[in-house]
Amino acid sequence: MMKRERFFTTMISVLLLFLFFVMVLLLMERGVSFAMLVMEKRERLKAQEFLADVNDSLAGQLGKEALLGAEEIFQDINDEMKRDGEKPEEQAEEAFYDAYEAFVQKRFGDSEQTAQEIIHDVSRLDQNASASGKQSLQAIRLANGCRPVLKLSYTPSHMLKECVLENVALQYYKDFSLMAEENFDLSIPVPGVQFYSGNDTIFGFAMLAGKGIYMTGRTSSVMGDIYAGTHPVEEYRQAELRYGEKGSFGGINILATQLGVEADTIITTGNINVKDSFVLFGLEDKPVTIYADAINRPAGFESLRQVTVYGETVFDRNDPAYLSLLSEIESGMSRLSELYDYYDSDNDRSYTGSCRKILSNYDIILSRDFVGAAVTSGNVIVESGVNVEGIIIAGDRIYVQGNNNIVSNEELLRTLIDEEYEKGQQESGKEEDEFAVSHDMKDYIGDIRFRGIETEKLD
Repeated sequence: MMKRERFFTTMISVLLLFLFFVMVLLLMERGVSFAMLVMEKRERLKAQEFLADVNDSLAGQLGKEALLGAEEIFQDINDEMKRDGEKPEEQAEEAFYDAYEAFVQKRFGDSEQTAQEIIHDVSRLDQNASASGKQSLQAIRLANGCRPVLKLSYTPSHMLKECVLENVALQYYKDFSLMAEENFDLSIPVPGVQFYSGNDTIFGFAMLAGKGIYMTGRTSSVMGDIYAGTHPVEEYRQAELRYGEKGSFGGINILATQLGVEADTIITTGNINVKDSFVLFGLEDKPVTIYADAINRPAGFESLRQVTVYGETVFDRNDPAYLSLLSEIESGMSRLSELYDYYDSDNDRSYTGSCRKILSNYDIILSRDFVGAAVTSGNVIVESGVNVEGIIIAGDRIYVQGNNNIVSNEELLRTLIDEEYEKGQQESGKEEDEFAVSHDMKDYIGDIRFRGIETEKLD
């Protein structure tokens, strides 16, 4: 009996031990399977990340080709303008984007071939790379049946805006196993371009004054846009009393003169005050747009023949076009406070620029004819009989004392900026003096753009 009991006890122990080992083996198998699943999932995630990196490399390859094509087109148009004559910025840009669109269509129009070519280039560069960090046999392929499509989009003015190579299905193989497959859209960048340096808004002006313009004396003319700001009543000056300012202080003030203005735009944040004067704004064949609070004619001089406007007057501070232009002007004048000393290129023997420039943190007096740029955070006084070609920018006021002709010259200013930029490029390797004061106009005008391809848009 006892032998039988011991036998059964032994058998049960053996059975339990067997079951224990079976459980352990099952758990180990499950653990191994789970570990392998985790490792596989991790490998696939790494593979997807690797494929995303490949996509970035493909985009970079496209960007490089786009930049080379854009630079060649830019140079061709510049050579053409040197040979056949200058074009306005708008026409040059239009010619550039037309040529760039043709280049994109020719180079990337066969989308599948383009994708295959850049995949081959990137695969060759990364042939020893691995998602796991170990050297292995791998390949990047375009998925079977994938048909990439080149899509172009345009601005409302029908200028090329965006180019995208859509539906690029990439497969990543490692050791002959498909590790990841993703669909991507590859952007072919459309670069910015600038054929003439400068600030397109500011450089169209003949005069800009932060706190008002005051014109008097004998017959004068202005060819170019005009801007005049205003100032608080506590900054009012006794000398300005005779101009008949009304309601606000600053603005455009015209006293005892005959004045003709040929411009696209006249803008002030205050009034245009006209006293004892005959004024013509705009021409019949070249109308002007005037933004102002009002055009005031002091009592006794109310005849409409005293102020003739050929064009449109906008007396609305909430007008979108007014607000947009005002914002651009204020941005362009925002760096005048950085002017530190008085610089006149006529007193600089080392200056080799094509025109004169005066940069000052206090008043500028123009006592003889001037061709160039007069820029100050203070006032500018244009004495009687002095003619100006270029631009006058004053953080405070501009006083025009009579018998003056003031003419904007956008080309002159753009040439000046180009000269400053090229000089800076030549001196870029030299050690800089941290206490040196810049005598470049480009450093005191906001939103300056320099000629060339804007490569930051291709990154």
